[in-house]
Amino acid sequence: IILANALTTLVVFISQFFVVASFGIIGLQFVFVNGIALLISIIIILVKGNNVSRLFAIGTLFLAAYVTIATVLTFFGFNTYSDGLMILFQTGIVGEVFIFSVGLSYKYKVSEQLKQKAQESLIIQLKENQKLQTKVTRELEQKVKERTAEINEQKNEIQNI
Repeated sequence: IILANALTTLVVFISQFFVVASFGIIGLQFVFVNGIALLISIIIILVKGNNVSRLFAIGTLFLAAYVTIATVLTFFGFNTYSDGLMILFQTGIVGEVFIFSVGLSYKYKVSEQLKQKAQESLIIQLKENQKLQTKVTRELEQKVKERTAEINEQKNEIQNI
């Protein structure tokens, strides 16, 4: 999301620099173009992403929605109550941070579950290796006993001759 938004910002900024002689046009159009690109990126992630990336996309969408509401209210002249706009921005930021925290905790939980499964798999493999080692040791002991018996038998035969 950040990469797509940064690239869009760069393209819009460069195109405005070369197309327009002044930077006066950078304003609401720039915000809307960035917002549309961000929205498209979020939709793609929501459709194709995994659970963690979806949570991060929802967090970004939460912030973008509140920033958009504040921007639209400012555009229509509702900026006389600037504390209300600041509350909108802060609500968006707090919501984004909360959703990001949920995403991080989910990612940590999944990571711990994978770690637990790997450890259980290693324990099972270790037990199987120990059983195999015990089996091989018994077989070797049995072969040593058989071979010792054969050697003793041959020794007795030689002594009897």
